[in-house]
Amino acid sequence: MKSLISRSLPFLVAVLFCGCYTDQRVDNSKGLAQEMRAMQIKRVTPSQLSNRIREQGDAIGTKASELLASHPDTSGCSQPERLPALVELQETYGVTLRLLYAKDTADAALSPKEVALLQAYLYNSREHPVLSANLQALNDTLTLYQVPLAATHPWVSACAAARASPFVLWNITFNNKEVIRRIDADPLKP
Repeated sequence: MKSLISRSLPFLVAVLFCGCYTDQRVDNSKGLAQEMRAMQIKRVTPSQLSNRIREQGDAIGTKASELLASHPDTSGCSQPERLPALVELQETYGVTLRLLYAKDTADAALSPKEVALLQAYLYNSREHPVLSANLQALNDTLTLYQVPLAATHPWVSACAAARASPFVLWNITFNNKEVIRRIDADPLKP
């Protein structure tokens, strides 16, 4: 019995030391620090949240329009948000991005509030040639930011569905928790 213990003890000690050693902690220290900063409690007022969503919405709309203009293939006219560059943009910002036309007022996949907003855009497009961005709370956790795509955009002239529509707009859905989580703990503008 003693010889069994004396033979297996060095093996057990070696296994113990090998199991405890890992480079993973050193590799993940920067990522862990960022995650801890993101999880800090932050006091964010509704106006600060709205301002942040507007800023990010404008940036996402501009970037998405640039990416769409740089994509020469118009075979994805029905769902351009599935282009790899736009999927990556959605993942980067943690948003849902869709390009909507006037015909989408009949889309059953949209919430009633989104349909009502599209109908308002349709009415306004008849009255005013220049449409502006719109920010609306869908519920307690989701906020919708809509950014019109310019009528002179190359995608509008290349895509038949866009040409037939009186307006084309980016429908950007933000999760409020994700927006707050991504805010640095630095003081926010009121």
